[in-house]
Amino acid sequence: MLKIHTGIYKGTQLKVADQVTRPLTDFARQGLFNTLGSINQFDNCLDLYAGSGALGITALSLGLNQAGFVDNSKRAVKAIQNNLDRLTPKPNAKVYLNDTEQFIFANPDKRYDLIFCAPPFQAFDPKIGLLAKNLLKSNGLLIIEQPNDLPPIDQFEASIIKSYGPSRLYFIN
Repeated sequence: MLKIHTGIYKGTQLKVADQVTRPLTDFARQGLFNTLGSINQFDNCLDLYAGSGALGITALSLGLNQAGFVDNSKRAVKAIQNNLDRLTPKPNAKVYLNDTEQFIFANPDKRYDLIFCAPPFQAFDPKIGLLAKNLLKSNGLLIIEQPNDLPPIDQFEASIIKSYGPSRLYFIN
């Protein structure tokens, strides 16, 4: 079971849909948010390949006003909705049952301050990260997770690259 470690939802345990969902480790998630520092400059976020919703819920816990969650698994979407329903105060959040690439193409006018893109390792495709960048606001930040055992991807043009165990995180403006 995952746990939110900071903010107004600190201590909340999150349910994970199934064994297929591979959440970012607590260590990596804490490192990610420590690298971000204050997220007060952001208003909303999008959690792609949301799984349990841990990244978006942590962002909401730290003060973001709105979050969107996208996953193509009915069980993951149900788990995310269940996790959101148990939060007090209730967050402003929307959960989408959709393929990430289809969601991006179907919503070309949506814009987000902060986008998390943490696909299943076996389905990692750098093209999705580059497509997700199209949904960023001009001063937004895209964070992409890649398996650490793959070579780094220069085309991401990341301002920061961090490694946490099996994960490599790219912070892209």
